[in-house]
Amino acid sequence: MGWKVRVVGPEHDLQELSRSLCTASLSLAVDKHGQYFLACPQFDECKTSDEVLEVSKQVLSVLNGATKLALGGNSDLTESEVIEERPDGTKVIHVNLISTIQVWDSFSFSIMDSEGNVTEEYKPADFVPIWVCAALADKAIGKVFRLFGHQHGWVGLYRIFEVIEGDVGSVDKIAAQEWSTKGHMRLFKRTANSPGVIGDEARHGKESTEPPRDPMSLSEARALIETLLHHWLRSKGASCAT
Repeated sequence: MGWKVRVVGPEHDLQELSRSLCTASLSLAVDKHGQYFLACPQFDECKTSDEVLEVSKQVLSVLNGATKLALGGNSDLTESEVIEERPDGTKVIHVNLISTIQVWDSFSFSIMDSEGNVTEEYKPADFVPIWVCAALADKAIGKVFRLFGHQHGWVGLYRIFEVIEGDVGSVDKIAAQEWSTKGHMRLFKRTANSPGVIGDEARHGKESTEPPRDPMSLSEARALIETLLHHWLRSKGASCAT
């Protein structure tokens, strides 16, 4: 018996992921009808479609965060059907869900030699299978990607910062590795905590310190967290066997 899950979501994201998720640990394949199917070894341990669906939800919760970090966008990938492939070749559809599809744009590039032969190709989703495998093995990485997949407001960004800070040890240690400056990170914290600056979106309900005179914008905060996240993942040596 074999299991796979049909995944729906932004066509651009699915196309990019299918180019990079093609390992024994995690794959996203497209069939002749343009449908995308997720497969991973964890499915092989499942006995029922409900078990497969639960595993796929866990994988997609991480995959969505990794995809947003690699490709941008705000839409999620979701399960559409669980497909059971029986030994006699028949297929049984167990789940039918509905999802909204949106289109996004991105880029890839190739490096060619003097004769026009491709020597190296960069695809924006290439890191996604590495990150997902690392997230399934490391609780801190998994938590960060789950948060990044669903929360891009001040509270969510602060929670991501706290996970990274806790794993590294302190703001001073992050600054020592030159991922950011102490001043920039402290301004992020002060802004995120200040209801006088960002109102109801703040982590605190009342002002406990003087509001920053030059607060950080939400777009600056997102850029900071993405930068820290990339540095942190690199420092963790996120990798998996293909």
